[in-house]
Amino acid sequence: MAKRMKLDKIPTLEQIFTYCPGVRALLFDMDGTLFDSEGQHAVALHCTFKIMCQGDILKLSPDEIKHKYIGQSDPKVYEDIVRHQWLKGQITIQKFLDLKKAFLFEHLLQKKPKELLDPSMALLLEQISKRSLKVGLVSASEGETVHAYLKQAQLNSFFQIVLSRDDCARSKPDPMPYLMAMEKLSLSVHETVILEDSATGLAAANASGAHVIHARWFAADSN
Repeated sequence: MAKRMKLDKIPTLEQIFTYCPGVRALLFDMDGTLFDSEGQHAVALHCTFKIMCQGDILKLSPDEIKHKYIGQSDPKVYEDIVRHQWLKGQITIQKFLDLKKAFLFEHLLQKKPKELLDPSMALLLEQISKRSLKVGLVSASEGETVHAYLKQAQLNSFFQIVLSRDDCARSKPDPMPYLMAMEKLSLSVHETVILEDSATGLAAANASGAHVIHARWFAADSN
């Protein structure tokens, strides 16, 4: 039977083994789980809204934007602002995504690897690297953003599989991305632990049938 755990602190590998004996693989979400990056996305959206939007959306602070859109892909954010008629004129989704990404990358490139990776997460990844475990990254962000974060954090070669929203026909909250990762790594749900933070990601993780750790270490009051 799949286990569900809620943790306010980043666990050690031994703690994960205690929760889920016999686990052979860990699948990480990226934003809000591997990296404390939800705030960075919110700031980038805040800057984008100021240029491209109008109305009530402009009243939101970056922190309020983070709480409103946590775990949602940028196309879903775009759909929401279109639905509320918050866009200034006919702005395509591609222009919206490109501007938001430009703001995000500007902030990201100012970060050093040690600034991106929490020390406790660095310890967990080091422990994983010393064991014969399979490890993957499954993100709702686009591929370019995912690989930019991994490159900046010097984690390019750490994960055996990296899936972004570009790699799947359906994204979170659908379980397809996690099921695809397990299939590519030749894993069963019983030997896989998924680490996720947002409601959207948790819905996908729980629906996959794998063991799930609800990652609250970067935003214990957000979910």
